[in-house]
Amino acid sequence: MYPSHDFADAIAGAFGSALTYQAPVSRFLNSMSRDGVLPSRIFGQISPRFGTPVFAVLCVRRPPPALQLEH
Repeated sequence: MYPSHDFADAIAGAFGSALTYQAPVSRFLNSMSRDGVLPSRIFGQISPRFGTPVFAVLCVRRPPPALQLEH
């Protein structure tokens, strides 16, 4: 009925989907570093303020493939 609402819903859905993807994958990378699969010096860094794996979050944080536009 309202095309602008459909677009806003699609953007909100993509954003929510990206957030639910990011959290478990960054924690998974951190746990792999604790098991010795990945370098713990890099992936094992935990933020003292937030308690999150810093480098793992930065590695995972990127736009989802659906939002990457080709020119």
